[in-house]
Amino acid sequence: MGTVESTDLVDQWAPTDENTHKAFEYMKQIMNDLDVAINHKGKGEVYGVTNILNGDKASEVKEFVTSS
Repeated sequence: MGTVESTDLVDQWAPTDENTHKAFEYMKQIMNDLDVAINHKGKGEVYGVTNILNGDKASEVKEFVTSS
C-alpha cells in the first residue's frame, strides 16, 4: 500500500479549538508587526501586538499566552 497524503484524511481530522485559532491569528499579527518594524523601517499597517512600534494590544497577547 502506498503512502497516504495527510490531506487525503482531512475528513478525519479533529476540529481545532478556539484557542488554536486565536494563537494562529496572534502569530500572524506578531510576524506582520515585526516585519513592518524590521524590514520596512516602521512604515506600514501594524496590529499593535508587540512592544515594537505601536504596542497598544501587546498586553492582550501577553495575557493570552500566560493564561493558556
